[in-house]
Amino acid sequence: MGKIALTIEDGRVKADIEQVSMEEMSMMLTGLAAMVVTRAVLMGASADQVKDAMLDIALGVTEGLTDKKVEELRQRKQKGNEDEGV
Repeated sequence: MGKIALTIEDGRVKADIEQVSMEEMSMMLTGLAAMVVTRAVLMGASADQVKDAMLDIALGVTEGLTDKKVEELRQRKQKGNEDEGV
């Protein structure tokens, strides 16, 4: 069974990931996004506000992604640094 535990430490999201494939991680991300959407709607956000916010989040996360950044992440992983915090 795969597991992702998210915590916030010093203003950063920290992830403890155990035996999770990319497919399973995508499923979990979709489920988490659905929970965020539901909560936002129940708190009074309109459909357009929710869509805009979710798009802003997705774009913000990938904004700084470059081939150089990809290579740096892969090199850190090879060195044994498995910190996948955001």
